[in-house]
Amino acid sequence: MNSNDLHFKEQFVRMYPDTKNANIAATFGLSVRTVVRLAHEYGVKKSDDFRKSLLGGRFVKGERRFPNTEFKKSQIPWNKGKRMDRRTEAYNRLVARSFKKGNLPHNTKSDGYISVRNIKLRNGERRPYKFIRL
Repeated sequence: MNSNDLHFKEQFVRMYPDTKNANIAATFGLSVRTVVRLAHEYGVKKSDDFRKSLLGGRFVKGERRFPNTEFKKSQIPWNKGKRMDRRTEAYNRLVARSFKKGNLPHNTKSDGYISVRNIKLRNGERRPYKFIRL
């Protein structure tokens, strides 16, 4: 390691506990993902004070950060009660991706198939039980 690497590491380790990762990334010209990786590599973590502060980005119980974007009590979803028109492109895409008539799923069993399952008894033990498809 040369002196530049040691200077970078010292500065990084000093900044990381109390600074947002985006700010550290902008300071050093790195991506946020690289900042997280380096922190793990250097063994540094965010301080408790930083994590509890608003900069830590955690939600506090009962706190309403964005009340304008919350669902209101009487708010109805925009598509409630709307029918899908058969002439629309969205309907055609939906039909093309759905199961066709007569197709069976991959796990369909034939008549007379015996499947062995374990049933749970009252004492907590399990016992094999045979189910026969009619």
